[in-house]
Amino acid sequence: MVEFDMTSNSLTNLSASGYNADGTIAQGAIHYVPSFGPNGMLVVMGRLTKNDVAGLVDFGIVSAYDPAKHEWFNQTTTGNKPAPMEGFCTAGISSTNNTYEIFVYAGWGSLPGSEAVEYDTINILTLPASHWISVPYNPQNPRQAHTCNSVGDSQILTMGGIDSNANATSGENPAIFQSEYNSTADPFAQGLAIFDMTKLAFADHYTAGTLAYEQSDPIKQSYAQSQK
Repeated sequence: MVEFDMTSNSLTNLSASGYNADGTIAQGAIHYVPSFGPNGMLVVMGRLTKNDVAGLVDFGIVSAYDPAKHEWFNQTTTGNKPAPMEGFCTAGISSTNNTYEIFVYAGWGSLPGSEAVEYDTINILTLPASHWISVPYNPQNPRQAHTCNSVGDSQILTMGGIDSNANATSGENPAIFQSEYNSTADPFAQGLAIFDMTKLAFADHYTAGTLAYEQSDPIKQSYAQSQK
């Protein structure tokens, strides 16, 4: 963990001591949550590497880093977590109910060809409950190494990526990259897709001037049940 101080223009190596058993991660995600803690916190999830031997991390535990105290801690999650994978993207937003939702979209679980389709998923980690909610839709367009950004108050813009459903001979990265993935047409126009975080559905266009993000019904129901 390297910290850049924008006042002093200095870099500090804080190491990753306390993050996990070996302190390394590759092709996962670090998501900044501004609404928890005096300086916000970083939520880390994804693939773990050790001695160049890769292993996929279960989403049943996510790690968090407190930049104010320079401390790591692990958080157990509940609910419908994503399958272990890498190369996914995240986008997050604060709700009008003082929660924060992190959306995890697509990724790759080392399965080649048509087997990769099952990773075309969206799962939501709602905080502070640390509960996963699965978005129901028909998986058909798997991808990895793409980006997600929260835009227009309650929408996600996702860009590009690699077609995990390419004609690959194995699930290893070289086989994916050397396959004919470049010859497959992206189902999203210009490689861009819009997802509505409140309606929990893909849209065919960006909507300007949207209202502030409100929790979707499944998230509201989850909190209502936890309070009973």
